[in-house]
Amino acid sequence: MVRGGSGVYFDKFSTRIGSRQVFNYPYGVIGTGLAGPYFADPFPDLSGTEFPVTPVIPSPIPYYAGGVPIAGLRTPINGNFVDPDFRTPYVYVYNFGLQWEPAHHYAAELDYVGNKGTKLIDVRTLNQGVGATAPYTASGFSNNKVLNGLQMIETTAGAHYDSLQASLKRRSSSLDFLLSYTFSKSIDEHSGAPANELSALPGDQQNRRSQRGISDFDRTHRLVANFVWFPKEVYSGASRIAGHLLNDWQFSGIVTVQSGVPFSVISTNGAAIYNRADLVRAGNGAKEGSVKSRLDAYFDPTAFAVSLATAPPFGSSSRNILRGRGQKSVDFSIGKSVRVTATNRLEFRAEFFNIFNFANFGLPNNNMTVPGTVGRITSTSTGPRVVQCALKYSF
Repeated sequence: MVRGGSGVYFDKFSTRIGSRQVFNYPYGVIGTGLAGPYFADPFPDLSGTEFPVTPVIPSPIPYYAGGVPIAGLRTPINGNFVDPDFRTPYVYVYNFGLQWEPAHHYAAELDYVGNKGTKLIDVRTLNQGVGATAPYTASGFSNNKVLNGLQMIETTAGAHYDSLQASLKRRSSSLDFLLSYTFSKSIDEHSGAPANELSALPGDQQNRRSQRGISDFDRTHRLVANFVWFPKEVYSGASRIAGHLLNDWQFSGIVTVQSGVPFSVISTNGAAIYNRADLVRAGNGAKEGSVKSRLDAYFDPTAFAVSLATAPPFGSSSRNILRGRGQKSVDFSIGKSVRVTATNRLEFRAEFFNIFNFANFGLPNNNMTVPGTVGRITSTSTGPRVVQCALKYSF
């Protein structure tokens, strides 16, 4: 069988894009810093200020420190603002494949699957740089890049995904299984974060092309196998007890093996500097060896340098220049069904997640401004072995 298809799908973006505007100037104003040791009294007296404030530049709200306004300073304008030219994102999806029956009960499939995203959501930190290098004056707008910064939500990003997908499937009365393999590559200019698509990327904000790279979620190889096995009747003798013990078992499992995800090496102090690190020698700093032998130095930090530049390119290393280690897991379950009466049944089930207790390590610390931990892996990306049991009586 030969088949293919294509389509255009328009995105329905989250309500976060609209709701975030409630907290922006002039409807909401957040102080971007405290001058001096005034944490004992950090809150300004805004009893004489009406909200929303008159939208003028600079902000009419004085800059407070320790509850006292500082003469000549205004609270910088900050927030996530929606681009006036914001458009509805859309994705072209296309596929072409072959499917055939290599043997009785078996089905094989080979497909090309791809898509192209256009006008995707992006977040740009507008006031990059400090002092004279900032596009907007620091007295009027926040220079903070990470917390309470001045950012624009745009639809200027693009993405491209290509994949070769192969599968082998078997279906029968006693054994079903599916073996799937995907070889793929995803490239984009902004992947978003797992819990928030409105996350900014370090690097040159005025050169969006410099953000183009392997997607944060890209996995080059992914192999998944799953099965469900109902053994045929093992015992057919007269003993009822033996029949209950030996018959009506069910076994199932899922095996997953996949490549690791990519990551960037960054240089950020959590405020005014939000760059990628400088690459100071040939290569990308990758090291060889097992992940366990590299827990304290997964990549070579000496290949990079702290970038405190306030001018382009805001770090010379590319986005997602390195890749984390692959992951593997095996989940298994066993079930037993016992007929009590003609209409009543007792079922037992035991499930084992990550049954072999594989240690799948997370990404290393990647901030060059924290030399004590840079390159070190301090977490896992999946949990340890988990076992759960259930007993159900049906009547």
